[in-house]
Amino acid sequence: NTNWLDEITSMGSTTNNAVSVSGGNENAVYYFGASHYTENGILNGTSFKRTNLNSRNQFKVLDDKVKITQNINISIAGATPKPTSAFTNAYQQAPIMPVRYANGRYAKPFLNSLGFNDMSGEKYNDNANPVAQLELFNEENKFITLSGSVGAEIKIVNDLKFNSSFGATYDIQKGYTFTPLLQIWLSENPTLEASQMPVSNKLNTLQQRNIDNYMWNWDNYLTYSKTFDKNKFTAVAGMSQSTRENGSVMKITRNNVPEQSNYWSTDFSTDLTPTNPASVAENTHSTPILSLAYFTRLEYEFDNKYLLSG
Repeated sequence: NTNWLDEITSMGSTTNNAVSVSGGNENAVYYFGASHYTENGILNGTSFKRTNLNSRNQFKVLDDKVKITQNINISIAGATPKPTSAFTNAYQQAPIMPVRYANGRYAKPFLNSLGFNDMSGEKYNDNANPVAQLELFNEENKFITLSGSVGAEIKIVNDLKFNSSFGATYDIQKGYTFTPLLQIWLSENPTLEASQMPVSNKLNTLQQRNIDNYMWNWDNYLTYSKTFDKNKFTAVAGMSQSTRENGSVMKITRNNVPEQSNYWSTDFSTDLTPTNPASVAENTHSTPILSLAYFTRLEYEFDNKYLLSG
């Protein structure tokens, strides 16, 4: 009488803590904030953590003719996912199948001649053991995002000002996936021993990933604004330049590394079988896309009621 949903889920929890400090005067304003978020999912083994640091400052100099702004944000996150298809298998798997046999091996949907679930017999469905599915899946990802911007506003004359701002974002992702092929084979063949696994099979596979991406944008524009009586004219002209898809992907896959998680590194692989290099290493680099745009905007406003723009 196995309740598969109870076997793969537990009570989830989230915590969120934040602290900030801010202040300033007529010439400078500052802000600094830090937050930490932690989530343990209802699916056993899933978790997510994120820490954010943010700094924003604004300064006025030269009798308020120049205003400088700055914004920096750092985000560090980590995620441990699990296959959500375990919910489907838990819903479809029969309750007569136990989680494990008496010898500790993961159970399979085999029916013996007496009508009981056993280690061998007739297979009565093709659904996986959801507990085995979760426990034999090992993946972890870490993310670091650095973003920031700096801008300046310069009052050239009373009705004319110049704005310039530069912003950039750099994303880094590192992760691994460890697949215990021997343990998966044993879970699929509960009556066999490890020594009976075909010699051509690999004991495990480890993939390590390193992905990065960089983008930036630079905007410059002039704004002229003139008001008299109930009339207001505004003209804006400038340029915007940006680049995106400037990143790379590096993936390394090796077989037969130690089973202890602190040794999950491709350097510890003992598999010396000659193979196609493309099955071991993958390295791609995207071609940066550079965009350059010029823009103008004219606006006429009357009596704070009517607006014409183009």
